[in-house]
Amino acid sequence: MLDINGDTVTEESVKLGNANDKSIMLKRWAQNEPRETWTRKADFLLSVVGFAVDLANVWRFPYLCFKNGGGAFLIPYILMVLIAGIPLFYMELSLGQYYRKGAVTTWGWICPLFKGIGYCVIIIAFYTDFFYNVIIAWALHFFLKSFTTHLPWASCKHDYNSIMCYEPSWNDGKDNECAQPLNNSGAGQISAAEEYF
Repeated sequence: MLDINGDTVTEESVKLGNANDKSIMLKRWAQNEPRETWTRKADFLLSVVGFAVDLANVWRFPYLCFKNGGGAFLIPYILMVLIAGIPLFYMELSLGQYYRKGAVTTWGWICPLFKGIGYCVIIIAFYTDFFYNVIIAWALHFFLKSFTTHLPWASCKHDYNSIMCYEPSWNDGKDNECAQPLNNSGAGQISAAEEYF
């Protein structure tokens, strides 16, 4: 039996669903279980940074910035991060810390209709896992290939290379504009690295 603000709630009433007020159930649940804490603030900070900064920030952001106007793209981007991104991120951290449950349960406790938000969070995380696995596989592939004695993207001796493939080493390290053919015979050439990637 538990007394919360003058209301007596028994364990049986909670199990049977007689306690209609979810705040009573949450208070009862919160009082019985000790709250876990981080050993150091640095542990929490590093885990949050690891959660927030991912391949999209490091790999995709420069591409989006270049594609959408360079510095002009930063103004609406920073504005949206300040107006929407940081508050939503802080809300997600706060809800996770307060309820100590998964996305579906947390949103279901706030409002039963909001369980759909929790399911959407799970689906987005599931989709993102597939997306990032491919990118990590690329990075691992290029990392391992870079340890070979001859880089595969440095030559035109592979089956996948076209007739228009050329190696930059053919210029003998000289980049002389006067040495270019006058009839534009090399205009459609593609470097070995471009064909590889």
